[in-house]
This record gives sequence, C-alpha cells and structure tokens, in this order.
Amino acid sequence: MRRSSLIIGVVIAAACGRSADASFIPLDLRNAPDILSGFIDVSYDAPSNEFSVEGFALRLNDGQGPAHNIANGSFAITATIDETGTAVGGTLDIGGGVAGFGPSLLTASFIGFGFDPGGGTLLELLFEVTGGDLAPDYGGAGALVGVILDMVGGGYSGDFTRSFDNLISGAAGTGRGVSDTAPLIPGPPVAALLLLGGLRRRRSRAR
Repeated sequence: MRRSSLIIGVVIAAACGRSADASFIPLDLRNAPDILSGFIDVSYDAPSNEFSVEGFALRLNDGQGPAHNIANGSFAITATIDETGTAVGGTLDIGGGVAGFGPSLLTASFIGFGFDPGGGTLLELLFEVTGGDLAPDYGGAGALVGVILDMVGGGYSGDFTRSFDNLISGAAGTGRGVSDTAPLIPGPPVAALLLLGGLRRRRSRAR
C-alpha cells in the first residue's frame, strides 16, 4: 500500500465557465476500477497550444482479483492549453479488449488539470465520462474520472510558453510515461473542486 500527497495548482477548462483559484482541496481516486497505461508519449507545442498524450492501455484492475491484461490497448489525450496554463477543452479515449469489453473502453471530456508550478514530471487531469463499455463501472455518463500521469524521462519547467516532451531526441514512440485512470471518490471535496477550482492529490493505491 502506498500513500502519497502532492499539492498542485489546477486550471479548470474555460469552456466550463470557471476560473483558476489558488485554494487546494483533497482529491481521492478509487483503487478500482483502475486502468494502467504505459509507454506514453507526452508533448506540448507552445506555438499551437496543443497538448498530446499517446500510449498503450495495459491492464485493468476491476477489484475482483488479479488485473486483466488489455489486448491491443490504446490510451490518448488531446487538449488545448494556452501560454498561461489555461485549458480549453479536450478528450480522453481508452481502447482495447478486456474481459469481454471493447473496443471502446472509456471516453471522456477534459475538464481541467493540475500541475506543480515549479515543474516536474507529474500531471493530474480531470475528465467527465461520456461513453465506452466501461463507463458504467466508472459511474456512467457525467461521472468524474481522474488521470494521474507521470511523464517519466522528461518534464516541464512550469512555464507553458515553452514546448516540452518526454521523447528521446524528439522521436515518436520513445516516451516512457505511465498513468492510472480511476473514478473519483464522491463527497464534499469533489463538489469543492468544481466550485473552487482547487486540487490536491491524495491517493492510496496497492501495487
């Protein structure tokens, strides 16, 4: 069992009509269901404001025993983030075949993200479920889902006026990022997150 805590800033998507706030609150993710993804390329192009994440969905922990391997898994996030760190829309798309589900496992719309203003490799992204075969397990359409993304091998300075990636010599397919995708634990902290635009990671997960 591992427990870690990171204080990070959050920017709520402008499309939601909310602005960033300096407050912080706890954000908890469930241990299951949890989709583990890996070999993830992460890139941000400052001139175009395009944020791109692409990798492979590897395993599904449904909380009912050993994790299930995902066949032909895919993991992708696209978003627009301007030079101030303000997010304006985006999507999450996880595909593959597992335990009779697929090829579309989970789709969601981008709400906002958290990051360490000092830079680093960790990002936390917040989505609203829109579909996919696993959508009911994630709370159904409209439920909140979090993605904890560790870029691994490359990071950013906290300055979104500069491009960054985790690639080796800029070559696609060389990223070593990893991520977990799990539902949020409901309760007052979740409501406060949506109202205040604050986020603090506090997640416990067994490996």
